Amino acid sequence: MSNLNQHKPGYKHTPLGWIPEEWHVLPLMELSKNGLSNGAFNDPRKVGSGFRLINVLDLYKEPCIDTSVLPRLALTEKEFKNNKVLKGDIFFTRSSIKLEGIAYCNINLEDADDITYDGHIMKLSPNDEIVLPEYLRLYCISYRARKFFMSRAKFNTMTTIGQDDISDMPVLVPSKQEQRKIAAILSAWDEAITKTQQLIAQLQQRNKGLMQQLLTGEKRLKGFQGEWKT
Repeated sequence: MSNLNQHKPGYKHTPLGWIPEEWHVLPLMELSKNGLSNGAFNDPRKVGSGFRLINVLDLYKEPCIDTSVLPRLALTEKEFKNNKVLKGDIFFTRSSIKLEGIAYCNINLEDADDITYDGHIMKLSPNDEIVLPEYLRLYCISYRARKFFMSRAKFNTMTTIGQDDISDMPVLVPSKQEQRKIAAILSAWDEAITKTQQLIAQLQQRNKGLMQQLLTGEKRLKGFQGEWKT
């Protein structure tokens, strides 16, 4: 936290800096119901039917995992039970070509009984008595968390990270009421940014079309109706 809060009434010093007195610093593992786990083996021979499958690429989609486009993977009932996904579950990538992609996380917000997840990602079910899943996910994509995860990465042919590497990441935990307000504000900003980006993309496309029309003479400006010279 900012040094501006140093020795300020209502704040305390922690390994993460000066934070509000009622906030806590807890390792990621203590915010889970049952720790971290890897998903089901994605056998190419079993793709196409069965349960919906969250895979690595789904974690990079914003603002949350889009469960409407998930592929399917055939699993036994026992395999599915061991790898079932619940609403609020958070996922982390285990490997990445680039360092910036390691331990990138996303959240499932659909309440369904037919979703599982790939063995190349890790799942954490937040203990919602302590932390709101939406708040924890936002914290895990913050600059502080990303810096921690990247510092724990291992390098070989790909960048990798394991459960033990991320389980002790310190998390700032305010009251659930404050978590809810923080998550609502940040989500509103994310939505505004997404809409702005979509609008910019639309305007860029319209600009390309207008450029093509004006530079080829398909569309003429008012007052210029004569023939062009080549």
